[in-house]
Amino acid sequence: MHAAREGARQAAVDSSSDAVRRAAAGSSGLASERLTVKMSGRGSPGSHVQVTVTYRAPTNVPHVGALLSDVDMHSSATMRVEN
Repeated sequence: MHAAREGARQAAVDSSSDAVRRAAAGSSGLASERLTVKMSGRGSPGSHVQVTVTYRAPTNVPHVGALLSDVDMHSSATMRVEN
């Protein structure tokens, strides 16, 4: 997902988990209430930070959508910490 990459870009320059979540949610057009963003591994400059995004996609299939549960989609991106 594009959201994971944008979250990782933000995490590379900002340690704020709120800023990372806003970057991921703002870049994707996905419903933010269905989006979970986790940041891990952020250390000093030169280390790597990983952002994992999970999106709970609704199943809107006519006639059978109500019988199916929502689908969790996951994506991760890793970038080098810049500051």
